[in-house]
Amino acid sequence: MQTLFNRKNAALAVSLLAWVILFLRQYLQPGYFAWLSPVVPVLLGVLALVLIVPIVYPTRLKAPVVLVSILTVVAGLLLLGVLDKGAALEQKWSADVTLEIGSTLDAVGERIQDLLDVSTTIGEEATTFVRGSMDVSAADTMGVRLDAFAMLGALSERIKKQKFLPAGTEIGIQLFDAAGRRSAWAGWPQQLDSRDMRFLASGKELVYSRQISLYRILTHVIPVYPDKTSDAGRGASDRAGDSSPGGREAGGLVATIVVDMPLEVNYKVNNKFLKSTSLADDIARGSAANIRFDYPPPNPALPEIAGSVVRGPVTVERTGEISGNESVGLNGRASVRSPLGNTLLNATVYSPPFDHFVNARNNRFVTLADLAILLALLIFFGT
Repeated sequence: MQTLFNRKNAALAVSLLAWVILFLRQYLQPGYFAWLSPVVPVLLGVLALVLIVPIVYPTRLKAPVVLVSILTVVAGLLLLGVLDKGAALEQKWSADVTLEIGSTLDAVGERIQDLLDVSTTIGEEATTFVRGSMDVSAADTMGVRLDAFAMLGALSERIKKQKFLPAGTEIGIQLFDAAGRRSAWAGWPQQLDSRDMRFLASGKELVYSRQISLYRILTHVIPVYPDKTSDAGRGASDRAGDSSPGGREAGGLVATIVVDMPLEVNYKVNNKFLKSTSLADDIARGSAANIRFDYPPPNPALPEIAGSVVRGPVTVERTGEISGNESVGLNGRASVRSPLGNTLLNATVYSPPFDHFVNARNNRFVTLADLAILLALLIFFGT
């Protein structure tokens, strides 16, 4: 019995010594004891476990020593994981960052695809409404307009609740008749300039980005024809010569839906009342990388490249290789193209420099080690 008692005390002393070394190294004199390798408390903790585990002793007396020894070993191993800069760590950083940049660029394309899916759904529901209202008499025109406002308002509210757009922004939906006159709207509709009106007059489905004052908008133009078979390949000639009731020629364009989805709002200043926001910030949230969008100049020939309705996926086309170095970080760039092939935006993803990666990694290890040391302290003096 005396031998067991002595082994228990020896294990307790060794475990306490290992904990004291860690406590001094991490808390009381971190600079002075920094030279002391964490290997020492790890070996002492293992020795304590070797001394205490095999003996038969009351659990209430044995368990605290076992737990403290395990915590000191764990803390020491975590501190051994704190590495200085080296070729192996730099290679890991480069591989991790390259993977994150690629996945972030893909996430940009997926988010734009989500927006396009939303606008397409809006277009389909609004198209169904318009086709169902084609045969109303002139006396019922006001009622149809009121119904159109209600329908677009309900769509806008539904999208608003889904939080697809940057914080503080709202989708805009507009309905134009065959002559290009706006008949109903909802949400946050944006002004159309002469180029936009020409795009509407083309009678083709288009997706493009545009700048309106402080806002960068992704705009989806959706023409409505009397039936699905006449949706594709329409041009401006379908808008003219309307002689049928309601100003609609048989088979010709009957309406156009314009869906505006904000990508960025830049107020030039940031305060509690005005805060710039961007879809890039939403995508980058939770990631170490930063994203910047830039946009191509307006393409006046856009209707000429659109021979059919917008169907198919958004594509992400990488521009060059991942570049940069450990001092400034790595970066990658890609163009996000609509299903028509026109560029909607260019995305550049920047990673923090190598030092940031090393510090963040080491801080995680040190924090966990410090928690293990403090937990051992509570066991030591709380039992």
